[in-house]
Amino acid sequence: MTSPGTDSVTTSEKPSTIEDRFIYWPSYAGAAMMLFAAFVFSWPVAAIAFSMLSLIWAPFLAIIIVILSVVALWTIVRSAVNRQWRRAISACAFPLLLLAALPFARHAAPVVDRVHFLLYESKYQDKIARLGQKGARLAFFDWGGNAMVGLNRFVVYDESDEIMLPSSEQSAAFVQRLESHGFGRPDRFANVIRLAPHFYVVDE
Repeated sequence: MTSPGTDSVTTSEKPSTIEDRFIYWPSYAGAAMMLFAAFVFSWPVAAIAFSMLSLIWAPFLAIIIVILSVVALWTIVRSAVNRQWRRAISACAFPLLLLAALPFARHAAPVVDRVHFLLYESKYQDKIARLGQKGARLAFFDWGGNAMVGLNRFVVYDESDEIMLPSSEQSAAFVQRLESHGFGRPDRFANVIRLAPHFYVVDE
């Protein structure tokens, strides 16, 4: 038979032991924010997402982030006060993943570009096959733009691969081909990234 003192200690400690467990919603919510950021900042989604449509989704996203942040902070403080360390640590996942969302989106961008390219590669190849054979072939495929930030993106097929060279090293024939596509200055491209043999992602 246990003493009354032992019963009271057991009764007071049991709820704390039961409640101090890892919770998973902060991790799920944080991972969802990272995936959403990667989606929104990908092309051509960003061209639409940061147009007038941002006035629709941005306020709702801000409200959701504020609510989840407040709940996570309250959970961390309350759990720490009650010495529920598992619960407090797992609640930290949301703010940490939220902070990592933008860096993750930037690093995920090449993967998104590659997938986007593979989805339409056969269409690009069909158009290139119909081009004339006079000199190295050059073709531009529009990947959208964002007038709010003044940026356009293209997939470029350049059989000569001169688009990767500095403008001072590009041939006169290549510059003429650029001009025929409406690009007068070779140095107007802000970013050139190789996707596949002769295929490049180009920002203007």
